[in-house]
This record gives sequence, structure tokens and C-alpha cells, in this order.
Amino acid sequence: MNLKLRGLPRWRKVELAQSIFGLIIITMVISTSIYYYYVPQTEASKEQSRTLKMTIGARFKGIHVITTNIVEISIWVIDENGDVDRTRNDVIEVTLAPSKILELKESKINLVQGEATLEVHVISEGRDEVLLTAVWVSGESYLEPASILIVYPPIGSEGAE
Repeated sequence: MNLKLRGLPRWRKVELAQSIFGLIIITMVISTSIYYYYVPQTEASKEQSRTLKMTIGARFKGIHVITTNIVEISIWVIDENGDVDRTRNDVIEVTLAPSKILELKESKINLVQGEATLEVHVISEGRDEVLLTAVWVSGESYLEPASILIVYPPIGSEGAE
């Protein structure tokens, strides 16, 4: 194959080189995606991908009278079957939206066998709705963040208006 590039203007050579380079990149992207689509997952990668998300829950749901100044919140790591994943010992960062009534004493907590409990402290009187968010920091593999709306005092309790 005899390519006569010597007689072409410089802009034409650059255009030709860019086109060839673009075709190479597109071919590599397509072949890589096809490769990863058809490569079977190993057992180790299946184990890593089975944990999907965190769940946050309060002990009190619905209408309850809370007479304590500490509200316990639980965090669980849930797998694809909806079960607590007892193999997880990750570090989670918990944030509480600014509030004049509620505060966290600690922001980073360690999951122990897929569970953790933290305390939200009531620091003054009144009513507040605050978003609590848990975000994965480190551990075995990434976990989806989770959020819960804390309404204090709960609607229908003695302290609610």
C-alpha cells in the first residue's frame, strides 16, 4: 500500500492523523466494553457487590411519647436479600442538618458486624425536623448513602404542639 503523504498539505495530514487516532480510541472503547460485558464475575467480585445500601432507623416509629433527652438511631448495612450484612465493619460519617434543638456527639462511627447505634441529643426545648445522613467513608467496598428525617418531638407525643 503506497500512501502519498508527501504531496498533501500540512492541515490535511493533521486531519488524517486525528481521524485515525479517533478510530483507534473508539475501537478500544467498544472492545473494552464488550470484554467487560462478557467476562464472568469471580466469586470475590460477587461477594463485594452483594452489599447494596445502608438503612437508618429510629427505635421509635409512628406516635410515641419520648421522655428522654437522647434519641437512639440505628444504622444497618443491608444486602440484596434485605438481610443485615454481618461481614461489614466499615467507617460511616453521620451528619445532622443544622438544628437548634438536636445535635450529634460524634460524627464518625464504626459499623460492627453491619450495625451501629448513635445518639442524637436534645439540647433545648422546642420542635424541629432535621435530616440525618450517613455516608460511607472507608471499608470493604462502597455503600450507598442513607438519610432519615428526624421529627422531634414526634407528632402526637406530649412535647409536640
